[in-house]
Amino acid sequence: MSAPHTRARLPPAASRTPRAAAARGTPARASPPVLRLQRAAGNRAVARLLAERVRGAALVQRDRAPGTGSAAGAEVQAARRVIVIGAPSPKEIQARHPFQFVNAAMREGTGPGTVWLVERSGYEAAGIDLAEIQTRAGKAEVIWIDSRDDVIQRINLLPRGSIQSLQVYSHGLPGLVALRYGWEARGLPNYGITLEQVRRGTPAPFAPGASIGFDSCNTGTSDWAAPAGNLAQEYAQSTGRDVTAWTGRTSYADVNAGTGGVRASEKLSGRHPDFTEIGSQWFMGRDPKQKTFHPIRGPRVGGFQSTFDINLRLPQTRKFTVPAGGAVTVRCPDPKLGDGSQEPRGIGTFIVTLHRSEGFRDEVAGSYQFQTAPSSALAIWTGLGAGEHYLEIWRPDDSTVGLPLHSSILVDVYGP
Repeated sequence: MSAPHTRARLPPAASRTPRAAAARGTPARASPPVLRLQRAAGNRAVARLLAERVRGAALVQRDRAPGTGSAAGAEVQAARRVIVIGAPSPKEIQARHPFQFVNAAMREGTGPGTVWLVERSGYEAAGIDLAEIQTRAGKAEVIWIDSRDDVIQRINLLPRGSIQSLQVYSHGLPGLVALRYGWEARGLPNYGITLEQVRRGTPAPFAPGASIGFDSCNTGTSDWAAPAGNLAQEYAQSTGRDVTAWTGRTSYADVNAGTGGVRASEKLSGRHPDFTEIGSQWFMGRDPKQKTFHPIRGPRVGGFQSTFDINLRLPQTRKFTVPAGGAVTVRCPDPKLGDGSQEPRGIGTFIVTLHRSEGFRDEVAGSYQFQTAPSSALAIWTGLGAGEHYLEIWRPDDSTVGLPLHSSILVDVYGP
């Protein structure tokens, strides 16, 4: 169930702390239990229809001071939950757990004011009656989605300040929340929430203090094997909200047993070894932990600007100090291949890895991939431990290896 380079742009210093969106309450009205998205009027028309349903489902109440007839405060919009639910893979069907993501969503919420965005095609491929999902949703509104839908864009267009919580239950790969996964043999490729989509997220639909969580494998992974970008970190930066996600594989065993929620995958499944998890931890270095990724909020407290020239690897840049809970960003805006005597054979890649010095065994915070072409790409690490840090810069094996690589590098350190 169970990659990561970050292209999110850092906002100007004066606007790095996102302004809280103001919640707006509207009178409640009845809404049908299921809404199928119709695209005849176009993507934006569908999004407007969804927004109208969300407004209609919002519950508004007035609190009155005890012993008085006067209003104690302004209208308060009840908490709105948005839950994104992926489809099972053939593996879950064989294990007789076709509803593991649905059952996890039931623990999160089935009441009024809750919207379920459910991937349809994987359930249909498994031969599951969609009416069963509607029944399990209770009073929540069910909206069916498929590969033509951009889930993040749907969320962006919801009413301003209307979302109190967003929770995702699905399969995951580094850099992809795989809403449909494992059905390639049926002509259905994997698809879901991508890095490009979360980079286009916005704070507008989220209420102050809104929670965002991904219970999918490797949504917070950004390492040497999958350095295209940390999806959870990207979404935290674009929405200005904290995002919880997993750095390794997740387990829905307790959900399927009805005894608990999503937890970290383990190397032993009962008495039997889970060789996939053993490989993930021992060979990939992916220790499954639920972490919180923050947008950059603090002031700049350090950093440096320099250049580097490498053929294969620069094992260590100069060291720099990061405060507890601080953040680091890295830009390499103008990488160039070759020394002018050879024509580069295409665009190559290089990877920047952040380390924290810890004696004999340094801690690796994560890795991000850059292309050997001018770029505004930005790598971000947040919630770091205090201490001395440094960067390692290296090149994977591609057609451009052998040509020298030159680039400037800008490192910024921020407080918590």
